[in-house]
Amino acid sequence: MISYIKGYFGAVLGLLLITFTSFASESIDQQVQTLLNEPAAIASGKQSYGIYCAACHAKDLSGAVGFNLKDSVWLHGDSASDVFNNISNGFSQAGMPGFGAMLNEQQRKEIVAFIFSKREGLANVEYEIYQPSQYPNYSFSDLDRATPAKQGRADNNLVNFELAETKEYAIVVTADLYAPKDKASMLFAKPGPFSQFEVLIDGEPVKMQGGWDRFWPLKKGFQKLVFKMMLPEAPYHELTQTNPDLRVMTPDEAINFFPVSTKAESIINQLEHNIIADKTVLVQRKKIAELPAYSISVGFPKKINYAFNTKNCSLVGLWKGDFLNVGPNVIGRGKSSSLPIGNWVFKSPQVLGTNDEALCAFNKYQTGEQPKFYFSLNSVELSLTTLKATSTSLTFEYQVINPNGKKSLNIQLPALESGQLTVLANGQNINPKAIDLTQVKAFTVTVSGV
Repeated sequence: MISYIKGYFGAVLGLLLITFTSFASESIDQQVQTLLNEPAAIASGKQSYGIYCAACHAKDLSGAVGFNLKDSVWLHGDSASDVFNNISNGFSQAGMPGFGAMLNEQQRKEIVAFIFSKREGLANVEYEIYQPSQYPNYSFSDLDRATPAKQGRADNNLVNFELAETKEYAIVVTADLYAPKDKASMLFAKPGPFSQFEVLIDGEPVKMQGGWDRFWPLKKGFQKLVFKMMLPEAPYHELTQTNPDLRVMTPDEAINFFPVSTKAESIINQLEHNIIADKTVLVQRKKIAELPAYSISVGFPKKINYAFNTKNCSLVGLWKGDFLNVGPNVIGRGKSSSLPIGNWVFKSPQVLGTNDEALCAFNKYQTGEQPKFYFSLNSVELSLTTLKATSTSLTFEYQVINPNGKKSLNIQLPALESGQLTVLANGQNINPKAIDLTQVKAFTVTVSGV
């Protein structure tokens, strides 16, 4: 019996040693790829990133003092092992410390996994360019038998169509594509008429949609992209683009996720037109990314902002930062969305109010240092204004103008990315889901600690 037990535990120990040795022998890239499928590792990496990295690279990885960590531009290598080594060793000349002595190896790998879980853009972009003599039938099947006139690896992980140097050419691009993991997206091209295209995602053809503007639905997260374009035979239509705008967007074309071509990058970089509430409270009635239509945004000099929606009579977003970049909305002539500048405290579908549009009847709003909204929720006539704004809090006051016979009012509270909520009436905490209208004529909601 004893020898059996020894044999059993020996076998288990041997299996554990084999498993550990196997994991240890994997490259950093392989280990991070494994961690990307482990929610607990991603959560741990997010927590460590928030403590050690967010101050310089921003909470959403978009960059501040340090570089953007989720786009396609990586100056010091874009593999998992490159990023792991950069975190471990730092760049003292640039003010970034090495965290090798501060964080253990597993913590550093988890930070890399978290960064890669948020990654968006292209990587490992390679191209092949062909001349018309190599595709006499103007067919992509011709390219399978041809040798490229030019080929190589793209700089900055962007497709540069100007490398063709001619007005008539075909190009085949292969790349790793990191699409948003939590939102639908599409590959969008604006090439003009008569150009031919073929797009494969993970080896499977994707059906092209649209007219002169073309688009192809993408998967969520990581995927292998093959993009083929063949210009028409010259002389071609004057609107044909030899250097097309190629980018990844939302299906409604409202939000640009990232550029795919150098021309798209140039266009997107021109879309910045920031509105800053630096001296007075500002109100904007423009389409806003990630918020429902008919949202009115309010910005405060304290760099805290919110949006009120006239369809559900509720606050549908609150963020900290410099208010709005309305450039995409202006250049897109209202089709594209303005972009909130900063970090969300909450956003739709989280709301302060209700998501049931049938309960809402919007009346009007007033601008000024304390913008005020008048509306009804479930027939109860209310007004909403801001009593106080600081750099870390907003206090909203609801006033009951006319209960119209209703005995109670139900206000839904949002889940916050940070901070806490307090609902008070007459200096006392109240239940927002059962506000007694026979006793309460006004109440406040404070979002603090953000």
